[in-house]
Amino acid sequence: MAQTRTSLPQLFGELAEAQRVLGEALELGEHRLLATETLVMALLESFSTRTPTDLSRLTGLSRGRITHLINGLSGRGLVVKRPDHADRRRTIITVTADGRAASKAALERVQQLQARLVDDLGAAGVDMLAQQLTILRAVSPPRE
Repeated sequence: MAQTRTSLPQLFGELAEAQRVLGEALELGEHRLLATETLVMALLESFSTRTPTDLSRLTGLSRGRITHLINGLSGRGLVVKRPDHADRRRTIITVTADGRAASKAALERVQQLQARLVDDLGAAGVDMLAQQLTILRAVSPPRE
């Protein structure tokens, strides 16, 4: 019988360790990409252009965090920010020619990890994990 983990400190530790391991698996040292940068570059490779709002929605990262990531990637010449010609209030993020190898590698890494999760957990297991994480995000202490 599988051991039940009911201790909140133990669960917290396991979640932190899982996040650390997944983060390390997403890093692309050969392109100097951290985990969140890898996710953003993979999305940009998948969809060719995106707005910071789109990237925030797709990753679950805050708009501020996305802006910080994009500025860093832009500073390294991997992406460019341009005003949207249809709506000047929006910014379009595009992978540069120099960033293309990094975005392709990022997409490949994300796809490999997704495939491994499905292989290890099964599609139903991945869905269940996503549902359980949604429930955990809803946990908050009572306000006084």
